[in-house]
Amino acid sequence: MTGVIPVDKSEAARAAFEEMVRDNEERILRYAAEMTGSVEDARDMVQTCLLKAWNVYKEGARPDNARAWLYRITHNEIANLLRSKRIRREVHQSIVLQIPQDKDAAVLHMLASESFLAVQRLDEPYKEAISLHYFHGLSLQETAGVLGCPIGTAKTYVARGLQTLRKMLGGKLDKEKE
Repeated sequence: MTGVIPVDKSEAARAAFEEMVRDNEERILRYAAEMTGSVEDARDMVQTCLLKAWNVYKEGARPDNARAWLYRITHNEIANLLRSKRIRREVHQSIVLQIPQDKDAAVLHMLASESFLAVQRLDEPYKEAISLHYFHGLSLQETAGVLGCPIGTAKTYVARGLQTLRKMLGGKLDKEKE
């Protein structure tokens, strides 16, 4: 024998899945809460997304970029929820601040900021592109993948979203950079 120990496929899948969940669950929960305006809906949605992800993992498949892949699943679930409920919502600080922020105090500050609340008033494609790219740290390539559009379109969404934010905030966005 060559010294190779056979690994139970289901055990390897479980371990890989648990690692992926540890690395990404809080991120997609924040994203879902930002986009839906409801912590309860976000938690339900994350469970649904993780179940869908598990169904792929248990078959032995692995995405090339697990983070972007989970955001894409979450994006699709958000679209389904918003379509089914036909809701228009505003995110209030009290809703978003209910999400645990133990690991990232800087995000807590950002969520409570005027800039974050202004982003919530943007039209859907701009809001989502800004949120994914700036608040969640996805590259433009990953943002385009999540939104299901070409990278040029994602760049346009980000640029136009920033342009609108500058108008909404009356130059405060430029002062925050200094």
